[in-house]
Amino acid sequence: MVEVTSRIRRRRARSSLKRELVKLYDLDRVLCEVAVEADYRLADGLGWEGWELWPDSLEPILNHLWRLTYDLDGMRARVRAQWAEGPIERLREDIEQLVSSLRRATVLYTQGTIDAYRGNEGKPMTWSASGRAPTRALRNDEARAEVEELRQTARFMFRSSAYQLDLKDMAEREDVALWPILERESLAVRKR
Repeated sequence: MVEVTSRIRRRRARSSLKRELVKLYDLDRVLCEVAVEADYRLADGLGWEGWELWPDSLEPILNHLWRLTYDLDGMRARVRAQWAEGPIERLREDIEQLVSSLRRATVLYTQGTIDAYRGNEGKPMTWSASGRAPTRALRNDEARAEVEELRQTARFMFRSSAYQLDLKDMAEREDVALWPILERESLAVRKR
């Protein structure tokens, strides 16, 4: 009886974590798209509304980033509360770390977008000729380095979690954690 109960708990935990991982793939794509859109809008210029007032073209971007942060907080709480033992515990920890990486990247893009808007007073920000300049939201060297590290961690955790769940096709995807750090990465994502 105890063995049957334990098996059922493992199966439920695995299914629950699988659903969360699939949602994370979607949230990762959203973060990438919103970061690219913020880069383009900052490049075009937004007009100055004030220090704590957002232009109509920037407000939806910030609201999307704030909503994403809220969604990731909820997901982290659900994953953290998930019963797990043995290999399921490792899977739960990997997915929790993945959620934390996406959330931290979202916070860095949010703050970077606000800082770019304020620092340039909503004026257009030109593209570099080579595309090797950092995106407008990641002009800060420390933030850019942290996002690069978070991208690598997220890619590994996506792959590790998918393999643990026997989702080979998802594990071999190359289109995860493509959050732009350089202008040319924004351009490449926009062309897709």
